[in-house]
Amino acid sequence: MSGPYDVQIDGMTESGWGSVLEEFKDVSVYQTWAYGSVSWGERNLSHIVLRSRGRKTVAASQARVVRIPIFGGGVAYVPWGPMWRGKEFEDPECYRAILKAMKTEYVTKRKLLLRLRPREVAGEDGNGGFREILEEEGFRKNENVSPYRTFLLDLTPELPSLMKQMDSKWRNQLRQAMKNPSIITEGTSEEMFETFIALSSEMLQRKKFTPGVEFDTFRKIQKVLPPDRKMRIFICEVSGKPVAVAICSAHGDTGIYMLGATGDHGREFKGANLLQWKIIEWLKGTGYRWYDLGGINPAMNPGVHHFKKGLGGKDVCHLGQYDYWEHTRNQMVVRLYETGRNTLRSLKRKSEK
Repeated sequence: MSGPYDVQIDGMTESGWGSVLEEFKDVSVYQTWAYGSVSWGERNLSHIVLRSRGRKTVAASQARVVRIPIFGGGVAYVPWGPMWRGKEFEDPECYRAILKAMKTEYVTKRKLLLRLRPREVAGEDGNGGFREILEEEGFRKNENVSPYRTFLLDLTPELPSLMKQMDSKWRNQLRQAMKNPSIITEGTSEEMFETFIALSSEMLQRKKFTPGVEFDTFRKIQKVLPPDRKMRIFICEVSGKPVAVAICSAHGDTGIYMLGATGDHGREFKGANLLQWKIIEWLKGTGYRWYDLGGINPAMNPGVHHFKKGLGGKDVCHLGQYDYWEHTRNQMVVRLYETGRNTLRSLKRKSEK
C-alpha cells in the first residue's frame, strides 16, 4: 500500500496484540485476543496494524476469517473496528488508510468478502464523515441489518450532576436502594461470574426468554482475559444472598454494560439501580469518559429500554454493517452460506425447546 504507513499483516502474538490495544481509546472487548480466540478460534484470527514511518501505531483491526468449504471464498469479519482513535492523536485519514489495507489483504489477495461493524456513531458532529469515507472506499451498507443502538452516558459531569440528570422515578428508586440493607461487592473472579450464571438462570426462568448471547462464552472469555482487562463484576447482596449482578467491560476511554441479572428479590430491593450507580462511580473514579449501557431494542425488549433510558444517557446508533467485495459470486456464496447456517441454528433452537 502506498502512503506514509508501514503495514503489518498477521504474525502477531497475544501479548503483542495486547500492546497494540494499549495505543487506542476506541478499543473494546470485541477486539481483544481473548474474545476472538474463545468466540472464533485462535486459528481464525487475523490482524492488521498500521504504523507511521516513525513507528507510531495509528490504526489496527482484528478480524475473524471464515472460509466456505466446497464453494470457496469466505468472509473477513471485523466487529467494532477498525480502531484508529489514538490516545495521543486521531486522524480520520488513518481510518481511510486501514480500510485500504484491509481491502487489499482480505478482498484482493485472499478473495474474501470484507464485513465491518464500525464503532463510529451515526450522526455525531465531528465524526470525520466516516459514512462518507466508507462509501468512497466502495463499502456498501446492509440495510437489512439493524445497527447497534445504545444509551451513551457522558461521565464528565460530577456525580451529583449525573444523578440529577436521571429520570426522577429512576433517581427515587436509586435513593431507595441506597437506604436498603444491601452490601455491594466487586471484583473479577471466576466465583463471582458463577454467581452471575446462577442468578441469570433464576431470572430466565422467571421471564421465560432466551438471551441473545451465550453466557458461558463470556465466562470463558473472562477466564482468559489478562488481569488488567477482565470484566468488572458487581454483586448486590441482601442478608448474605445475591439479589442482582451487573458486569461491565472497560477499555480505552469507555465502559460497556455487558451482562446483568436480577433475582426474584432484586426488584424489591432495587438492586439493579444500585449496581448501575456503582458502575458509574467506578468508571468515573478510574478515569473513563463514557459509559455505554449496552444494546437496546424498544420493540423487542421495552422493559430493558425503559430501565436504561432512566439513567439519562444519549440515544445513539452505530453506523451499521458495511460490506466490500470485488466479485459478485463471492457475495452470493457468503449470503447463501449465512442463510443456511441461520436456518440450521433456528431449527436447533426449536428442537431444544
